Amino acid sequence: MRITKSLRSQKPLLRREHFHALATQLTETGISFSSWIGPEDREWMLVDVEEIDPRFAERPPTKVVVNPRRPSLKALEAHLRQQQRHQSPGEHINVGYRLEGRERKRRVYDRTWAVKADSDEMCEGQDLVAVAFALDPMQPLGYFSIEVEVALDCEECRADVRIEPVLVYVTPRRRGYGYGIDLSIACARICQDLLEATYRAVPPGTTITGLVYADYESDGGEKIDGFIHDCVSVKVDLLRDCGRRRSIDLIHFELDAGR
Repeated sequence: MRITKSLRSQKPLLRREHFHALATQLTETGISFSSWIGPEDREWMLVDVEEIDPRFAERPPTKVVVNPRRPSLKALEAHLRQQQRHQSPGEHINVGYRLEGRERKRRVYDRTWAVKADSDEMCEGQDLVAVAFALDPMQPLGYFSIEVEVALDCEECRADVRIEPVLVYVTPRRRGYGYGIDLSIACARICQDLLEATYRAVPPGTTITGLVYADYESDGGEKIDGFIHDCVSVKVDLLRDCGRRRSIDLIHFELDAGR
């Protein structure tokens, strides 16, 4: 679809009502998600969770908030860098890798779900930072950065949901307890909700396709990418079987993960 006027003047396809009754919401500050990820969520999203690590199965819930009001993105990065230097000074990890997103040079959260102006197609999306908190909400222990967008081709009656996990980071002393998995569960739910909202929003007769893409430097990262892809694929099947919009054609998402 060739856009004849500025993409910045286009209104997004997705609106607040398309997220009705979902864990993920669309607000004035874009995608909103705030939830406790606990044993029931782990059991529901994972198989044989006890086999992963017995310390993880019954651990208290983790609070996960997308683009929280506090700490600021700058403060989050500074705090996690300090923890990294203190807890594992010999480990070289770029804690803030692409934390500001592709298009933003300042260290601030992207608080707008909006049409993006870097393509000829009708494309809308947002860069998300899902921050994990333990018992103290003022002490974040890690984050999951992920970029999501929906591209709409009106001429072809096609919507393409694109999901790019960027980085999962947990402070050294908190590793091995499943906090990265809790973050992955939260982001998988957001992606499932994004797919369902797109399903509700597109015009009749639309074909919905999708891609989960990541370029990780570790096997653990590829597993997380595969996990999110599997969760989205389950949502595709559910909408196919139980969704009321029979004119919508849902095609299984592709997975593109490698090093």
